[in-house]
Amino acid sequence: MIKNKHAFTLVELLVMVLMVIVLAAISLPRYHFAVEKGRATKALVKLLSIADANRRYLLEHKTYNPDDILTLDVDIPGKIYTYCSKVRKYDENFDYGTQACRAASIAVVNRLPMGGSNSYYMYVTPEGKVHCVANANGSQAIKICKALGADEYGILHF
Repeated sequence: MIKNKHAFTLVELLVMVLMVIVLAAISLPRYHFAVEKGRATKALVKLLSIADANRRYLLEHKTYNPDDILTLDVDIPGKIYTYCSKVRKYDENFDYGTQACRAASIAVVNRLPMGGSNSYYMYVTPEGKVHCVANANGSQAIKICKALGADEYGILHF
């Protein structure tokens, strides 16, 4: 029988496949985290834009706009809907509004789907503090808030 010295053995091929599987298992969670952090950063920029527009609204009307994101001079792309009696916009990842249902805020962003184990929301208070809150102690959501710069109280410092 003639042996081909240029071919791989079955054991060598299985070892290579196993190495690829291990590398994928290590890198995929990091990839998903990096993608989510990018989405959260974009949402944070939109959140700050809504807060700035609401501050301009305050200067002109002597009160914050508590109910309707459409009356602000900021362009947030997305579909319009009503949540907690507030007119908001949403896209495939976040919903955007002027006021949170439970917290005093001038801008709010919720990660969709809301209420999931890894969902979170961010809001800006009238005093200018930016908060990032993880729902239901989701470990991924807590990591995202910390990656954005939140301290142990969920406050982002710029």
